[in-house]
Amino acid sequence: MVTLRCSTVVDAPIEVVWRLLRDFNGHEDWHPAIAESRIEGGLMGDQVGAVRRFALHDGSVLREQLLALSDRDHSFTYCILDSPLPLIDYVAQVQLKPVTDGSRTFWEWRSSFRTPPGEEEKLVGLVRQQIYEAGFSAVARRIAEAAQPTRRGPRILRQAADAPAVVGGAGIKGHAVVVSKLGGPEVLELREIEAPAPGLASCAFAKRRPASTSSMSTAVPATSPWSNRVRPLAWRRPEK
Repeated sequence: MVTLRCSTVVDAPIEVVWRLLRDFNGHEDWHPAIAESRIEGGLMGDQVGAVRRFALHDGSVLREQLLALSDRDHSFTYCILDSPLPLIDYVAQVQLKPVTDGSRTFWEWRSSFRTPPGEEEKLVGLVRQQIYEAGFSAVARRIAEAAQPTRRGPRILRQAADAPAVVGGAGIKGHAVVVSKLGGPEVLELREIEAPAPGLASCAFAKRRPASTSSMSTAVPATSPWSNRVRPLAWRRPEK
């Protein structure tokens, strides 16, 4: 009987790593050897007894069964049911433990199995390198990429900085929903409008008039570019 133990430290809290690993059918999302995977019989990916049937990129098909799963211990155990590799009585366990120094995670992947005579060294090397170590690297890379700040913001800022400023000159064309009379939603009109081009680093504010107890209104300032297009809305308390 062969006993194989491999381990690594992932630079992420245990909750983050466990969230990625606990789905028994989620290995196709992070392990580079898995082409596709599905759970047989309509069971959930974290349900003990679930069988996952998956294909490797070379076309090989394997079936593995979930034997145990513990959210408290951050571990799960599984076995191989069918495999083109002669890994006899293969049982493996994934175990996570917190590393308090830097909020990292210790990950151990161990297994026991038998091999045909003379093939032990070759199969142990294959499992260690192509399954365990490849999985360690893939998870670490995925978590590192997810932790990187998005580049969309800086790229947009650079594009905006490179764009020519519009100061004065022609107005800016666009569309606006305009209310030209009192009524319900049916009075809303979509119109094409043209707003004056803004000045460099300029901004204008309309000061809100305090509401009285007898009336409340929203009016457009006389200097606003919308003053000749939009009529003010008004509401008055009904007379008793």
